[in-house]
Amino acid sequence: MKESCGPTEHEKQNDSIETSVSSDNNLTRRDFMRDLAAISAIAPLASGTAVKAQQAAAPASARKPLSADTFIGIQIGPQTLFDEGIERCLDLIQETAAVNAVMVYSQTYHMDMRRPLQTLAPDHGVPLKEMSGRRLPQVWMKTHEQYYQHTVLRHQQPDGTYEFADRDLFAELVSPTRKRGMKLYARILEGSGSIAAQSITNFSQVRAQDVYGQATSFACWNNPDYKNWWTGTVEDMFRSYQLDGLQWGAERHGPLMTTLLSGRAPFCFCVHCQARCQAQGISVDCARQGFTELCAGVRALQQSPPGTSGAFTGLLRVLLRYPEVLAWEYQYRLSREETAQAIYKTVKTIKPAAQVGWHVDH
Repeated sequence: MKESCGPTEHEKQNDSIETSVSSDNNLTRRDFMRDLAAISAIAPLASGTAVKAQQAAAPASARKPLSADTFIGIQIGPQTLFDEGIERCLDLIQETAAVNAVMVYSQTYHMDMRRPLQTLAPDHGVPLKEMSGRRLPQVWMKTHEQYYQHTVLRHQQPDGTYEFADRDLFAELVSPTRKRGMKLYARILEGSGSIAAQSITNFSQVRAQDVYGQATSFACWNNPDYKNWWTGTVEDMFRSYQLDGLQWGAERHGPLMTTLLSGRAPFCFCVHCQARCQAQGISVDCARQGFTELCAGVRALQQSPPGTSGAFTGLLRVLLRYPEVLAWEYQYRLSREETAQAIYKTVKTIKPAAQVGWHVDH
């Protein structure tokens, strides 16, 4: 059967219909598609507004009750609970969003929690506080030395110069959350950068090293002190407090994606990572050479004019010549998963019914 490159009879009919519409109503195909897209975008908003209005008008008793296994969780900064008042804050999120699981940060090494005033919600019925200049702790739980015997790392110990230094977050949340039928989860997001370096004792001893031998702002998954620190931390949490679960997160890339996305030097090439990869038969010298060439290539492309070709060819050349690059990346992924598994196992050993999981990495 011979293929035809021209329009079919059906297509000709459609074209004639569109031409007719265009001539009768001065509406081109381009205008029609534009208007259709606009209507499609507006319709859900309009219907959503109507539904919200109906829900707001309906009494609470008339709303459909949630099933017992429905999970509605919210992440909360500890200072929010203390600033607004625990009871008031829990009532607000329950009444307005039917929240039944509260995930509160146990440590805030990952970022400065002092947000600009204009980003804070002014409608919670409590006067906003100016955040700049406040001295907030990075640790919101009480730690106990017996759980950290297998690591050189120690959590920050806030003194009286910090706000809320005398408060015990999880201890204070147990009764109010239970009273409202809410579950209480610890929220951990792994820290890095200056906050972690300044707040975590001996953090310099677990820093990952890049391909050039320079220390990075992240800790190494294969460093036993780092892994033991986190397993000790969650053991401390679940033996010291009545928690229902843990949400753990670590927002960072492996060595390959670190280089491809930003041109930063790939890591980690510390003694622990080298020993791990050597045990798997991976040549450290070949991996180092491959990552060095890849990093140089990415940085050269960053300085090239827009539209420069050859990026994929260059990447493929490195990966074919140095398969150790992918092997090193895979070992990084495995070590990260092993840390997560160790955390999971520690919590489940203490409290089998607890829920433990990763947050969704973006």
